[in-house]
This record gives sequence, structure tokens and C-alpha cells, in this order.
Amino acid sequence: MFLSNIFSVKKIERTRFQIIIWWELRRILFNLILLTAVYFSLKIIGLNILEIEMGNGEYFIFLILIGLTLVLNFIYSFGWISELFRKRSLTFAPKLFKSLILVSLVIFITLISLFYLILK
Repeated sequence: MFLSNIFSVKKIERTRFQIIIWWELRRILFNLILLTAVYFSLKIIGLNILEIEMGNGEYFIFLILIGLTLVLNFIYSFGWISELFRKRSLTFAPKLFKSLILVSLVIFITLISLFYLILK
């Protein structure tokens, strides 16, 4: 029930405000997924966020992951921007939302795999 509400659009005719609200309410879930990815990424490569010292390589990796989160949030904004300029559809927003989550996780997994190979 919860996932069907998250990954669906109820009516095809929505105002610009309703489109933006649809996307921005889901940004909370998107950010929770990204923060979880950051947390597990740090755990996988053996970094404790509470023990990272500023100025060393571990801190640089942490900053890259946080920066990536910010960039992905910026890209996420193009979800509702692109929907505003398209023909209205019940499937466009849910598909793009799922795709953004998937691509974001693939980027995190790829990046953390590279860091892991370099550090170990």
C-alpha cells in the first residue's frame, strides 16, 4: 500500500504546484536512501564517520560522498522540471523517480567499489 502510493500518480490532470509537491514529498525518501547509501558506503570501506579527521584521505572520501549526494539532489530537481514541460502522464513521474533512485545507487556502489579497491 505504502509503495503503491509512493510510486504512483493518482490523476493525470495536475497543476504545476501538485507536480512539484509530488516530487518534493518524495525527495525525503530519496534523501533517506542516499544517506543510507553514504552510511553503508563508509562502513564497507571501514570508515567511522565519528572518527574521521579533517584533512586526511578518509575525510576527502567523506566529502566526495556528501558532494555526490548534493549533486544527485540537484539532478533530482530536474525530475519535476522535466515533468512540467511534458505532456501529462500517469507513468512518467513514477518511472523517472525509480530510475533516479536506481542510477543513484549504481553510482554509489560503483564509486565505493573503486574506493574500496584503491584503499585495500
